[in-house]
Amino acid sequence: MRRALEEGSTPKTGQERKAGDTRQETPAQRAQRLANEASLQRVPDNPGGLLREKFKLEQERRRRGGDR
Repeated sequence: MRRALEEGSTPKTGQERKAGDTRQETPAQRAQRLANEASLQRVPDNPGGLLREKFKLEQERRRRGGDR
């Protein structure tokens, strides 16, 4: 484990992986990658809001007697 830490063999991020990748991507692959990245940017990153909604739904289910 110490050797892995010394060598810095941590998982690479997308940017680091792309920089070290020697394969050329085709225009179709590039368009697909850009479309995927754009769609991910549209998704809000709000885990707290998702958790609040989950608790609210569970509370409503319990009030209606749906806790079976």
